[in-house]
Amino acid sequence: MIKFVIKILNKYKMYVKFIISGGSAALTHLIILATLTEVFQIYYLISAGIGYFFSFAVSFSLQKFWTFRDKNRDRLPRQALMFFAVTITGLFINTGMMYALVEWVGIHYLISQIITGGTIAVINFMVYRLIIFKKNEQNLETNARDNKHGKKKLLIATPIFPPVIGGPATYVKTLCEELPQNGFEVTVITYGREVKSEKLKVESNIEYINKNQGMLKKYWQFFWAMFKEADSANAIYIMDPINAGLPAALACYLRAKDYFIKIVGDYAWEHAQECHGVTDRLDNFQTRKYNKKIELIRWLQKRIVKGARQIITPSYYLKDLISGWEVDGDKIKVIYNAVKEANIRQTQAEAKEELGLLGNTVISVGRLLPWKGFDALIDLVPEIVRVRPDYILVIIGEGPEQRHISEKVKACPEQSHIRFIPGLEQRKLWEYMRGSDVFILNTGYEGLPHIVIEAQMLGLPDITTPAGGNTEVVKGGENGLLVEYNNKEEIKSALLDLLNNKDKGLKLAMKAQAGIDKFSREKMIREVVRVLGR
Repeated sequence: MIKFVIKILNKYKMYVKFIISGGSAALTHLIILATLTEVFQIYYLISAGIGYFFSFAVSFSLQKFWTFRDKNRDRLPRQALMFFAVTITGLFINTGMMYALVEWVGIHYLISQIITGGTIAVINFMVYRLIIFKKNEQNLETNARDNKHGKKKLLIATPIFPPVIGGPATYVKTLCEELPQNGFEVTVITYGREVKSEKLKVESNIEYINKNQGMLKKYWQFFWAMFKEADSANAIYIMDPINAGLPAALACYLRAKDYFIKIVGDYAWEHAQECHGVTDRLDNFQTRKYNKKIELIRWLQKRIVKGARQIITPSYYLKDLISGWEVDGDKIKVIYNAVKEANIRQTQAEAKEELGLLGNTVISVGRLLPWKGFDALIDLVPEIVRVRPDYILVIIGEGPEQRHISEKVKACPEQSHIRFIPGLEQRKLWEYMRGSDVFILNTGYEGLPHIVIEAQMLGLPDITTPAGGNTEVVKGGENGLLVEYNNKEEIKSALLDLLNNKDKGLKLAMKAQAGIDKFSREKMIREVVRVLGR
């Protein structure tokens, strides 16, 4: 009989240990409660709180080191936080189930407590075993096997992805195209509508989170998707500090995983501009105080950036900016963005004819955001048309300001000279750029102007502002023109200068093309692989 009992105990020892650990914690709570209340005459609620603290410590220690034999101390703070969350959740479940069983079903409260306690115990056991104290031997074996064959699993968290237009979307798609040929298996978590991978012509696994739902719900879904994938990832690369970064960084923290992060701007400043009417320029924003919500976002952004193993920026301007967030400069690596080579065989004349751009065409492309300066370009159309009747302005982009830009175009007296296109797939965008005469980016901020590099590659003379990292791409008077942001007189003068002087534009464009090697796709991928492969 004794041998049989021992055999059963050995067979189910994990479950026995789980019960003993939980019982020990409960007994500790009762002993401390009784001792502090009866012997030391401490108020019972205070005694209960102290007893709960010690019972929690006993339960966590026994479950981690004895029941589930998890000797990894690196994950201890994260596991304690998750354990505490499970405990608090259990209290709520206990209250809800007790009320339902007693009041609605009519079961005696003692029996209800037994049912509820048993249910919570089963749930807790599954959570402890499958999530908090999960054994990672299988993943480690898989990772070791992948590493042996030179294959690493890369998990990317990004707020946008094609067909959405924007720098992060283009950048991540480039990684999806190139990194599989450089020893990485790529999985992307992003917001947006599902698009088949074969349509995007990428080998990566793309998981889409519906962005058209409540903030908490979409953040939870993003977090859970990251949490599930993070455990088996060799490297995790986050593309922004809040929308994707907040849920992704939390998943990494709970999984005890390092992460890399790419910072292309100040999210707190962008949010302040879009949602709170802040008009301060980025550099001024760094030294001023704002309302509690903006300051909370600023604090979260800094915490997430500082928690990264390494930070990648696309410009030295951004490296200097982030260094001002009390971030170790040695953790910041500058890797210039690159563009995919545009295989456009059309001549400019052919593209003009096909697209109906039969006049002198100026094109501006970008996310439709308050600081992108499209308003000024629209306002200038009537003035330029008076001088150049064949003038055409093409605006291509998507974003929060889309409705505003559309209404402004309709209200323009020379609406027929403006072509507003809310979004285009990459090749069609390149065709419009090929058929244009000048590219302009009137922006109050830019980490590194990805679209300007594309324009240079396609042989367009460029006009932009000296904001942010723009001057690392365009040297005023050498390979393009620089104008003050939203200065309509300067913008008008620069546009007419290039439209009236084609030879000057051609020389600037040729000089720009000769200097885009530092923004080559091969160079960018090589440096990214070097960082992520560490």
